Amino acid sequence: MKRFMTSAIAGVAVLCIGAGFVGTATAQTATDFTDRPGGASLIANNNEISVPQQPGDHFITWDDSPSNAKAFVYEADVALRDVGSRSAALLFGVQEAGDPGNSTWYAANFDKDAESNKSRVFRVSPGQGLQEWVVPGGDWSALDFDDAVHLRLQVSENGRFNYAITNIGAELDGGYQLSGDLTANGSVWDGGTLGLLTWDSGAVFSNIEYRELSGSGTHAPEGFDNTGLGPFNYSSGYWEYTNDGIRGISNLEGTGLHDSFLYSDANTFSDGVYSSTVTFNQPRGAATMVFRAAGGVTPSCTTGNCSYAANVNYDSGKARLFKFENGNAIDLQTDLDVGRKASYTIEVHAIGKHVVVYIDGALAFNTADYLLRGVGHAEDAGVGMTIFGQNDAYLDGRIGLLTFNGDVSYSDLTYQAITEQNSPRLSALNVSARGSGTAEAPTPFDPDQYVYIQYVSADTGNIDIAAPVKNAGTGVTVRNAEGQTVGLTDLPVAVGRNVFTIETEGDGAKLVYRLMVHRYDPAVSYYDETYRSQYHYSVKEGWANDPNGMVYFNGEYHLFYQFYNDTVWGPMHWAHAVSSDLIHWEDKPITFYPDEYGAMFSGSAVVDAGNASGLCGEGYAQDCLVAIITADGNGQRVMVASSKDGDNWNKHEGIVKDWSEDGLNNQDFRDPKVFRYQGTWFMVIAGGPLRIYSSQNLVDWQPETLYGDLHTECPDLFMLPFDDGETTVYKWVLSRGGRTYKIGDFKQVAGKWAFVPDYAYAGNDADGVMNLARDAYAAQTYYQGEFLAGEANPEVIAIQWMNTWEDYCNKVAPALMNAGQHFNGSFDLQLKMGLTKDSSGKYLLTSTPIDAYRTLRMGTHAKSGSYTLSPGGANPMAGFTGNQYEMTVKLSPQAGATEAGVVVLMKDDFSKGTSITYNWSTKTLAVNRENAHAVYVSDSFKDYAQQVSVKAAEDGSVTLHIFVDRSSVEVFADDYTMAASVQVLPEESWQGLNLWAANGDIGADVEIYPLQGIWASNQLPEATVSSIAVTAQPTKTIYRSSDTEIDTAGLEVTAQLSNGTRRVLEVSEYGFDFDFSTPGTRHVTVVLNAEESITTTFQITVEASEPEASDSPVKSIVITTLPTKRSYAIGTLAFDPTGLTVTATLEDDTTRLLQASEYQIIGFNAATAGAKPLTISVMGSKKAVTAVFSVIVAAVGLPDAPVDKTQLNTMIALAKLAKQAKFTAATWDPMNAMLAVANSVKANGLATQDAVDLAYCDLMDAYNALVIRL
Repeated sequence: MKRFMTSAIAGVAVLCIGAGFVGTATAQTATDFTDRPGGASLIANNNEISVPQQPGDHFITWDDSPSNAKAFVYEADVALRDVGSRSAALLFGVQEAGDPGNSTWYAANFDKDAESNKSRVFRVSPGQGLQEWVVPGGDWSALDFDDAVHLRLQVSENGRFNYAITNIGAELDGGYQLSGDLTANGSVWDGGTLGLLTWDSGAVFSNIEYRELSGSGTHAPEGFDNTGLGPFNYSSGYWEYTNDGIRGISNLEGTGLHDSFLYSDANTFSDGVYSSTVTFNQPRGAATMVFRAAGGVTPSCTTGNCSYAANVNYDSGKARLFKFENGNAIDLQTDLDVGRKASYTIEVHAIGKHVVVYIDGALAFNTADYLLRGVGHAEDAGVGMTIFGQNDAYLDGRIGLLTFNGDVSYSDLTYQAITEQNSPRLSALNVSARGSGTAEAPTPFDPDQYVYIQYVSADTGNIDIAAPVKNAGTGVTVRNAEGQTVGLTDLPVAVGRNVFTIETEGDGAKLVYRLMVHRYDPAVSYYDETYRSQYHYSVKEGWANDPNGMVYFNGEYHLFYQFYNDTVWGPMHWAHAVSSDLIHWEDKPITFYPDEYGAMFSGSAVVDAGNASGLCGEGYAQDCLVAIITADGNGQRVMVASSKDGDNWNKHEGIVKDWSEDGLNNQDFRDPKVFRYQGTWFMVIAGGPLRIYSSQNLVDWQPETLYGDLHTECPDLFMLPFDDGETTVYKWVLSRGGRTYKIGDFKQVAGKWAFVPDYAYAGNDADGVMNLARDAYAAQTYYQGEFLAGEANPEVIAIQWMNTWEDYCNKVAPALMNAGQHFNGSFDLQLKMGLTKDSSGKYLLTSTPIDAYRTLRMGTHAKSGSYTLSPGGANPMAGFTGNQYEMTVKLSPQAGATEAGVVVLMKDDFSKGTSITYNWSTKTLAVNRENAHAVYVSDSFKDYAQQVSVKAAEDGSVTLHIFVDRSSVEVFADDYTMAASVQVLPEESWQGLNLWAANGDIGADVEIYPLQGIWASNQLPEATVSSIAVTAQPTKTIYRSSDTEIDTAGLEVTAQLSNGTRRVLEVSEYGFDFDFSTPGTRHVTVVLNAEESITTTFQITVEASEPEASDSPVKSIVITTLPTKRSYAIGTLAFDPTGLTVTATLEDDTTRLLQASEYQIIGFNAATAGAKPLTISVMGSKKAVTAVFSVIVAAVGLPDAPVDKTQLNTMIALAKLAKQAKFTAATWDPMNAMLAVANSVKANGLATQDAVDLAYCDLMDAYNALVIRL
């Protein structure tokens, strides 16, 4: 720096610090400036150059100016003097110092009286027009030209410049500035002499300073260590000592050297606290603290700068934390608005790969802390990604400074090392619930993890936090979401998310932990929500998407999945659940949280037999569970973690494979699915193009085959057998995210393992359809062991996310919230994978629901049967209600029929529901949910999914296997080669079911099984018996009066249960109430043992037991019970004696029931209509012993014919003429009773013709049986 003064100033130190660092030099006499082209009118006095007013341009050159000053900072304070003065300028680029006006020259000026262009940079060259760059000042209200102003001009070697004008003492951004290029329009910037200029004005110039800027970036200063941090080395730009630190000025943007770096000599700075106060000397640019500058010593950084940087950008008013990597700057977290001011304090606290940054004492950055910017719910995607990843971590290196496009002073530079003895880390972090509340099992503490989620029960009003520290003397401060200091005990928590910030500080070093305590709603709020599937697994609360790491380990199935604690997508974790049967799941603590390498995107898990990889530790010889995880942010990469028990995990430091190391150089490098085959680990990975890698130890991965044009997400590759009855063939299936698939072989091609599709699947889009609807995505398969071409090849089961990224997975959240539920994430049915062949020999994938779902069936059927569906006909499922069941329907077309369908979750008026349709003409199966929802989500959520070439069976029938579960419908057809899964949002009351046909009749064989739910808190109640019915008659129906037991052979009694299902009862569950004492037709009552009020009946015939031997003959007979059937149609051929009983009086005056074999019935003739008397005659009697009764033979009349009571009236009149005194009581009483019945029928205006005819017969028979009293 040169300061131009009129006299010497004693005591100014000259700093000799090497080339490129220019110290302070002082001008000694006034002859430093000269009027041009001649004269001595300027006055030098007390650090001022006073220029009197004179007409036109008044040039003043600096005598000691380099004649080619090309890269510099040139500035001065200027005050106008003399009445009428208006304009002054910094003169530069003068080609002829002795006569500036007749050469090319430049000026940076102001002209207070100009109507516009009050300040500008301009170029004057003889014979050429004026070239100017105007400062955009607007109304110039921020500047007072009548007061002194400060002019500052910075020019770079290539002609880029910045010019600023402010009032002296004004705020840093209180003036105006302009950036431009002196080489615009073909001009050449060659530099020149510097000076001063006035036009028609007098002015006083003071505090004139000049700095030459080194542009080459090759100079190295010596002993630059006045900060106490050791020697620093210059890298680029301009650096100098100041009284309180270091000043760095960058070349202007566009030169390639606008980053001005300064590095420490030592490269051993590791964990520590690095801080400085940064002051902007100009209202532009950025000030940066550089740390852990690696200098190309890591695998990920081979060229350019490799370091971390924390900075404040004056232009944007924002702070950043970023990483220099191979010349690129990648953010580690989203930037922070810190406002624009002259000075900031930056503190960097680095420990391990974790970095905490404070700006002016406030937390600005906390790596891997996705709660840093708050936990507010966004409409579409949660909080948003406040963290980004990196491909490795720089753990030590140099420290330094960086000025970008500006002029910055760095003062109070300090560095404090963090060691094991003064580390502010915690040693544990736990939450306990106060009172009656409970805290769920926490995520195991990890020293390198700084965010934790802890769930507590709904009755937890307050909590205690235990946060023991690693080193004594470390302070712990806890703040709530409002920033209030609250301590560690008796902390109130509201329902939902409660974020506590735990700051530890020891020996000046700080760390920040986030603890999100999530208080559940009351238990009754979960697992019975309107849209909660009851036999599909779903997250209890929050967001879930891709299933990850499905694996069987130590006797349990482990399901990991993508999770975020909101109902929309956000920074990804791996949540965890375990099961012993693949149906009922137990939730476990969250397994993996975002870290410095990125958010935890999808991956897989494998069992490393005997810990062959060593990932579970040296000397450990049992099986080791290994997770292979995508870390997302600034591209994607693969990391691994290991566990001995599936609950406690160790993330292994570093990245095993980064996208930048992949031959396709595509940042989409995610969803690794790992499997074992022929003693080698293989990994398929995509997110964009598909790649196949191999490894012997799960850490070191080598590329096998890269498919640049075959794109997918969530790839999977697995082997399946096909048995044609004679031989077994093994084929490989490539799943493209669970939507489509290819079938082929996995083999070595030219020494590299490759998936080679069969001819039928060879085209890029020549895929089979794995699931034709949207809501089946990110399929993950699992199996036990490695793939083997033999009987030991494992069974393969797949599970998918029941949603899609296509438009609506986040948009559905408001509908769910409005329905009172706080989760958004379910999974499809688990499906067994298999192979079949079509008629052309093409292999097809089958997806069959696993057998375990059958254990959820309740009862035999809710409804079953065979029906005929007619176009426009009645709905055979009328009256059925249900939203939690499994259904099979076989549709068999009859002549002319072209289409049939099933509508599930249907509204009573048929206007709403999910429609499943099959068309025999087009061989198309479609699932239509256009009218399936009670709320609008998006147009895509009302889509119509269909698949052609769904073939019918040989008999023309199509069988659909349908699973309905409140908010989902899944359909399987074509021998399970077709599957469709859809989400639906019906009203809870939409539980109807409809079957229909078009253009002809359709036979429908239906079976429906209600399925029990999997949630322990919302099990369907144990069904009770509502009623019972005899559904199959017993084989034995005729008994003797001497019998004492019912023969149950052939008898079937079915119970109707309270949950709508039915089941056949065991014989032990019911008893009988019967009476064999009286022969005839009798009803046996079936009584349910558990509830004796629930009964049903069936009919038997009781015959009299064979009489004991007796010589007494029959004296007379009477009819004790008339036959059940009394009315016959003309033409009936035989009489039905069912129900008829006859009692005989013997000569010894005893009585007994006659067996049917002891008498005959004579006189039945239905040739004509009318009352037909029939005679019962005892056979084998020496005398005629008879009894008479009548039946009616009726012609089939018109439906509306009037009832004819003529015969009945005649018979009533005849009976009324009889006198009681003439007849025996035994015959009079029955006749009189029949007369009363006949009168009742006569008086009944609604009596049918059958009732009238029977009353007539009964009265006639009783009348004819009258016996005259002797």
